[in-house]
Amino acid sequence: MHPAAKSILKVIAYFDLFNYPVTFDEIIFFLDHAYTEAEVSEEIQLLVSTGIIYRMNNLYAANPDYAFVERRLAGNRQAEKQLKLASKIARFLIRFPYIRGVAISGSLSKNFAYKGSDIDFFIITETGRLWIARFIFTCFFYAAKLVGLKSWFCLNYFIDTAAAEIPEKNIYTAIEIATLMPKQGPQVFRDFYRKNKWVQHYLPNHASPLRDVEDCKGGLVKAFAEWLLSGKMGDKFENFLCVFYRNRWQKLLEKKKFAKNGFQFGSYIAGVHVCKPMPHYFQSKLLNRFDEKLKEIEGSITLAQQVAV
Repeated sequence: MHPAAKSILKVIAYFDLFNYPVTFDEIIFFLDHAYTEAEVSEEIQLLVSTGIIYRMNNLYAANPDYAFVERRLAGNRQAEKQLKLASKIARFLIRFPYIRGVAISGSLSKNFAYKGSDIDFFIITETGRLWIARFIFTCFFYAAKLVGLKSWFCLNYFIDTAAAEIPEKNIYTAIEIATLMPKQGPQVFRDFYRKNKWVQHYLPNHASPLRDVEDCKGGLVKAFAEWLLSGKMGDKFENFLCVFYRNRWQKLLEKKKFAKNGFQFGSYIAGVHVCKPMPHYFQSKLLNRFDEKLKEIEGSITLAQQVAV
């Protein structure tokens, strides 16, 4: 098998985990090696002709189910509406104290949404003020929840500028970084991508999307709040919040309670420079499923070759 075919199958297998057929351009973008479009096109045609992958409405998948095609197309249409809203929300979030960068993340950053789905954001804060920024936002979040706007503000991944390099280096985190849609803080995200050049190892066709990033400063209220919380008083409050959330989430973990989506309450990392879901609660499971899916596809290739002989 041509190496390009193996790379194509990795892309198909990964997105098959999400029942998400992919376009030709998306296959090119997510390849783990750089190949010409002609090479990729030739190998895709061969994979389709041998029944290893399927083409449906200019979308490619390992599963020949048109329901997934319809689901994707509906999700793309919904995403068009939500992306406009998300850009406005990002312009609002940058006004919160100590928030320096805002990017759209999650499924919406991959151009997929459904009615009522969360709008996920990736947040970069000032060094040493992550927990204050998160606390202020949390207070606002509960107010937004009361008026039914909970799904507009899903900020479950915070880092500060001292933790720009993502330590978990794998295909999952590489795709999440490559598909981020930065909306606020061009210089912050320029530094973020510079410190995460390792993504190129997994996705050599990835390019940092910094063209449409705005540079809103936040206004006088933000400036006053940051002045008020500067110095030793702010340092003490920051440390208190970090320890508080760490202890709180540890107690929740010990209770072993789960949400309807399978998420275990309390499974967050409360670090000095980072607040994010614990990677082994989702990433590890997904990577294991990815390996299983690749083996499944490889098995179908072996079977097809045996039948051909």
